[in-house]
Amino acid sequence: MPQIEYLQETHAAKVGEIHNVQEYEANVLIYLGIARLAVLLNPNGSAVIDDFGSLVALNQTADHPKTT
Repeated sequence: MPQIEYLQETHAAKVGEIHNVQEYEANVLIYLGIARLAVLLNPNGSAVIDDFGSLVALNQTADHPKTT
């Protein structure tokens, strides 16, 4: 199920909220400009894929120790 980030307020969510929706729902909301896919993008515009073939969500961060 794709994760989408709402760009406009709707009855189901406020602006900026991220929800898991069915693929057909995501397609309609993205087409209407109400939402966008909530995935990280490479500089060339393609989605970032993890080692297991899944899309990397915007709210996921790596747990790498900081070096100084």
